[in-house]
Amino acid sequence: MSAPAGYSGAKIEIVERDIKADQTESYIERTLKKVPALKKVGIFMQDKNDGDLTETTKRLITKNGASFVEMKEFVDSANVVKTASEIKNLKTSCEFTDWTFSKIISEVENILENDKVTKHSTI
Repeated sequence: MSAPAGYSGAKIEIVERDIKADQTESYIERTLKKVPALKKVGIFMQDKNDGDLTETTKRLITKNGASFVEMKEFVDSANVVKTASEIKNLKTSCEFTDWTFSKIISEVENILENDKVTKHSTI
């Protein structure tokens, strides 16, 4: 796999895993070796670990000398700022949602008011 023509962003590498053959710990160790000079990892500190993958990843990150930093404040601030194109997309999305639900509600009301028997797939 190669980067698109003209791409100048961060290097992205896919590390594949055979879920049946690769042990979780060896997969995470192999993945962490691909990240040079890992010092800090942003996480949501209040989130609970959701399984073996998360627990093992956190343990191995710490073992490799990196620390965790809270990223909630950063993500919250990034979510607040919207560019003009994002605002335009949000408006378009809202208009589409409004149009779609208005159409569905009208159809359902018509079916109910006229006691029609209609399959869900028809609506």
